[in-house]
Parts: sequence; structure tokens; C-alpha cells
Amino acid sequence: MTIFDKLWYEMLDAKMREFYCTAYLKRHRNIKRLYKVATLVFSTSGILGWAFLKDSTFGIVTSSIISVISLLQLIEGQIFHSDDQLDSVCQLTLCYETHFRRIEQLFNQLNAWEIEDAQASKTYYQLCETYSKEIFDSSKKVTIKNHERMKAESESEAQSYLQRYNRA
Repeated sequence: MTIFDKLWYEMLDAKMREFYCTAYLKRHRNIKRLYKVATLVFSTSGILGWAFLKDSTFGIVTSSIISVISLLQLIEGQIFHSDDQLDSVCQLTLCYETHFRRIEQLFNQLNAWEIEDAQASKTYYQLCETYSKEIFDSSKKVTIKNHERMKAESESEAQSYLQRYNRA
């Protein structure tokens, strides 16, 4: 595999990971927002309806739902990512985007014959070493689960992005 090919695949991988982290972040923020809205709606309806429906089955059901929501709030940190963890995913996304830009610059220099293959290879491995340290530091703060559908969409989006890049 030539250094040109390595750079191309590294750009593809970095862009795919950037898109995946962005989709992951968006998904988890939406889930957290929906959870907070549901908590507010059920808590408010239960509290307001309690005075009118305390002797009916609906009152018992509403009280049960409120107690389940209260329990979920106690263990919310185990179910959802905290805001700090979501900020770490955001930081990780920025690391992938920065790495992509660095590799892109090297790719463009090589493509324009501004540097030789040997220099490009040396610079590439230096970038990868720096990149792995940055990614490790950012990723140790949060565990990102692998969602196959999101991964496939991210790969497709990255390939589409780089195909447009290649045509330019």
C-alpha cells in the first residue's frame, strides 16, 4: 500500500469517526431531552391530577409512574451519559476533525508533489502518534457504544464526502 493510499484511508476513517461521534452525540442528547420532557409531563400530570383522581385507578397508575420516574432519576447517571461525558464525546469529535484536517493537508501536499513519499510517510506516522494520544486522552472519559446502523450511515456519509472531495 502506498503512502497516498494510506492517507486516503486515514482520511476516510477519521471522517467516518467524526460523523459517528456527531450522530452519537445528537442521538444521546435527543434521548436525554425526551426523558426530561417525559419526566416533567408525568410528574406534573400526576401532581395536578392527584387531588381529583386519588380514589380512582388512574391515581394509582399515575402514582406508580411517578415513583418509577423518581427511581429512574436516582439511577439516571447509569442509564444516560452525563453532561460531562457528552462534552467528552464533543471533544472527541473535535479531535477526529482536527486529525482529518492534518491528514488532508498532508494528502494535498503529496498530491501536489510538494513533498516526497518518504517525507510524507515520516510526517504521517508522527501525526498518527500525536493523534492516538489525543484520541486516547479524550476517549478515556466516556464509553461510546457501537451502533451498527449509525456506523453504516457514518461510513456511507464519509465515503460520499470523500467522493465529492475526489471530484473537486
